[in-house]
Amino acid sequence: MRQIELGLCQHSVMWVDDNIFDTTWGNKVQMEKAGTLGGEVSVHFIPKVNTQAALIFLKSAFGQRLKGKPNFRIVTDMHRDNESPPENAGARFLLEVRKLGFDCPCLVFTGRKQESKDQLAKILDPEQQENIQIATSTTNLEKFVSFE
Repeated sequence: MRQIELGLCQHSVMWVDDNIFDTTWGNKVQMEKAGTLGGEVSVHFIPKVNTQAALIFLKSAFGQRLKGKPNFRIVTDMHRDNESPPENAGARFLLEVRKLGFDCPCLVFTGRKQESKDQLAKILDPEQQENIQIATSTTNLEKFVSFE
């Protein structure tokens, strides 16, 4: 699928989750809420279902223009059934993000905080882990994607 990014919004969030296009996806509410804030914050979401699709975008001209921008963030889950191994997909993705030179704020949204912390520590060095948060609450997720 070809995607054209117009960059009409002030803020952009890439969201990587294997269930992001499912009609019953539990985080749709947070995405819709942040996307319709109006006022001074306008958030554009870049949804991707796996690491490969996300990295293709980040390597593209559209993705490269977001590098170093203070108004770009990434949200990822840690476990993705559509990747192998599934249990550390988020950490492997964030390692590649850092290798590409993106030092933007990142959030791992998970139900397993300690396991996610352990996976990040195994795969990323301490410097690469800078600017990466782990959240289990939707309140923290909403604040992150709303640039609060």
